[in-house]
Amino acid sequence: MKTNLEDINETTVYLSTKHGVLKEFLTRYENNHLKIFPFSSTNCEKSQRCLFEIDLNNILAICNQSVHGVSLRCRLSSASTANVNCQCTLIVDEQTSTNEYVWVFPNELERSVWIREIIKREYSYHQLIYSDFILLMKLNVQEGINAEKQQVIAMVYSGRFVLCSDTTFDEVDLRKYSSLTHQKTPEFTGVVLCLVSNRFLYLSSPITKLTNMLYSCLHQAIQVHTLTDLNKQILTSQNIPVIVERFINFIFEHGLQTKGIYRQAGQESKVKQLLSECLADPFTHLLSHEIYSEHDVANALKRFLRHLDIPLLGTRQNYHAWLRSTVEKTMTEEQMIQYYRGLIKDLKQHFPIHYSTLRTMLLHIHTVAALADRNGMTLSNLISTFAPCLISQDISVPIDYKDDRFEYRNRSLDNLDLQDMDNESEIIFEQNNRPMSSNVKRNQSILSKASRRQSLASVSSLSQYPVSSSYAHVIPSLQANLIILTNLCKYYRELFDVTYEEIEHEKHCIETLISVRENQTIPRLLDGAMISVYFESRADEFNGYAMNISGQETTADMIIDKLLKQINQNDCFFWSLFEVIIDQNLERPMYSCENISEVLYRYRTYLSHELNRQATFVVKLNYIQFEKERLEKRPSIFNNNSIQCEYFDISNQRWIPCLWVFEKAMLQIHRIPPNITDKSVKWKSNNNQQDLTSSIVFQQQTLIKSWSIEEIFLYIGADCRFVNPFDMNEYRVLTILPPEIADENPSQTPFGFSFRFDERNQMFSWYLELVHNNGHDKWTRRASRALPDGISYLPLQNYQASPPVLTRKRSDVKKNKIISKTCHVASNFCKQLRK
Repeated sequence: MKTNLEDINETTVYLSTKHGVLKEFLTRYENNHLKIFPFSSTNCEKSQRCLFEIDLNNILAICNQSVHGVSLRCRLSSASTANVNCQCTLIVDEQTSTNEYVWVFPNELERSVWIREIIKREYSYHQLIYSDFILLMKLNVQEGINAEKQQVIAMVYSGRFVLCSDTTFDEVDLRKYSSLTHQKTPEFTGVVLCLVSNRFLYLSSPITKLTNMLYSCLHQAIQVHTLTDLNKQILTSQNIPVIVERFINFIFEHGLQTKGIYRQAGQESKVKQLLSECLADPFTHLLSHEIYSEHDVANALKRFLRHLDIPLLGTRQNYHAWLRSTVEKTMTEEQMIQYYRGLIKDLKQHFPIHYSTLRTMLLHIHTVAALADRNGMTLSNLISTFAPCLISQDISVPIDYKDDRFEYRNRSLDNLDLQDMDNESEIIFEQNNRPMSSNVKRNQSILSKASRRQSLASVSSLSQYPVSSSYAHVIPSLQANLIILTNLCKYYRELFDVTYEEIEHEKHCIETLISVRENQTIPRLLDGAMISVYFESRADEFNGYAMNISGQETTADMIIDKLLKQINQNDCFFWSLFEVIIDQNLERPMYSCENISEVLYRYRTYLSHELNRQATFVVKLNYIQFEKERLEKRPSIFNNNSIQCEYFDISNQRWIPCLWVFEKAMLQIHRIPPNITDKSVKWKSNNNQQDLTSSIVFQQQTLIKSWSIEEIFLYIGADCRFVNPFDMNEYRVLTILPPEIADENPSQTPFGFSFRFDERNQMFSWYLELVHNNGHDKWTRRASRALPDGISYLPLQNYQASPPVLTRKRSDVKKNKIISKTCHVASNFCKQLRK
């Protein structure tokens, strides 16, 4: 980009075409418009006509990306612009369409200057916007699925997300996210960002391309690119890296009683694989005991802490301040605690994540040492094991103080562990065979007097005690590291303000773990279970209400009462608890006194593990009650003894005609032979149903299934994994769950038997007849009949539609498209004839 010195508003930029070809243009800002002119080497730019212009107020998004120069074909003569690595994408709303402009720059500085000019002219709060963002766009944000939408300007940076408007400025730390999903549901379409503080941000845009771009940039912003920088890791609510917390929890669950934990070596390939997976996704589900042993995870945790660029105790200057405590012989115990408190206060102020991680690791060390009689790892053994990891300073004299890093940090990750173990063994041997006075030898041959005075000043500022120049630089040693960690473990309760409740909580967890491990063969009686109940619909999996059920005592009515009290909703006659399964394609209203535990048992019996997790309970208006009242007001035109419908044959994957016969509390399903036409069956069923039954059923033996009414459960909808296609909006598909249990895998067989009727009135009429006979229609509540305000009548969106519209068949999608296109062509032809 070339800047015109006479007019700062004129710049020369490169625009990439859709074929990846770079072209050079001249841009000029005039009255909040960005005008583009053809570039010319002569000084006659003002005489040239404007090719096109961009209204800055219509810019919807600005996206910064880094690309490889080889990905663009450059026709320019200048060789320097061929190796471009920065580009900026503008998404502009130009009334009739949304256009995308890709501007290419040779470096990030020139791109930032060009973007800064756009931001200054478009936003009044441009001082709050830094030009190194990944994405800047206009979007709608909601603090909850039912909250009001607010239009803001969103900026995605690496590790943070900023929402800004004329009245608000909200900065979100992306290091503390718990999930990022891209939802496409009828209730919400957009990006859902969940934070560890239980805050949910629903981000959406009317333009699908912008929503996809937002999800992609947010996913890029939360990526962890290195494991050596503690400040760039994904964090928990306590400012602890997720990878550290997960490793500690894994050791607590599987390795707390393992002999030699943290001392025995793990499998090298597994350790590298685990760290690579955690780098790609800190929440990876592959961290399981079936894949990794406790020794693999323990070695991965030690390696992660040992390879940090800035150790847990801080930089080199902080480390020399810690070393003073190892050589000062005149300090009392109280002075030692006060001195350490000053160092830890400084660490908490400048490195809060290091402070939280160090505090957590010291608590974990004491937890492991509490079971030393089982794992053989006493506190002294753990100190000698963790000293090189937590202190992470080279025990030899540093040869280079540049960037506060020591020589050993330049080694490769592959052979670092082996070299460290060899070096530690050699130094321990040397220290045991030399006088103790050598441990406090001054390192005056490395630093100059000026640098020595600077380091002395930094050490003095960390303590209230005077420091003599003789202790300014102590040679780092393994013995010094052991003394520092020993003091931290000895006084950790006073130094880190560990409360009595935390200590008791750790003891209780240890006792519970031992009890569970020792009493695995004894079955434990559970007082109940926790389930998630949703209100009106399942918008997403985070909006459920936790309910406790206890054995056979919790019924559907009790769940409804608890939920209505939590959300402060008025009770009414039409509330019902639905069980919703298989991606919300099958549902059934539960009767009032039905036990929740029986439903959970059916889930475990008929559903796979994955579908069992998707099964939910939803409290909403019972639309079947509305259908019952509507059908009671009109004369019955259906025969409740038999009806013709279709059942889905899973072996042939198609709908096959069948006949329902209901008599003597038994429901029989008969296949209609191919030689019986639909016309004859309909005619006989309307005139002489008894003849039809005798001629088809008993003579040709076409019985498929036969169930007792009291043993079946009826669901509205079908298993969409196998039964396809069917339209839930037509409400004419019914699924019967039989009492027998299939021997096959639930994930490979459909849920129940699906039946399709000619129209919704037939389906609801037979549904109401069957649930009335087996007693499953007792869903009426003792409450006010008045409907609450603001409640949707889901899923009956077409409840007031006329019968011809409801009975219209919409299964043939291709036919409808052809008819619509034909009507459009015919209308245009008629208009031309009138002209």
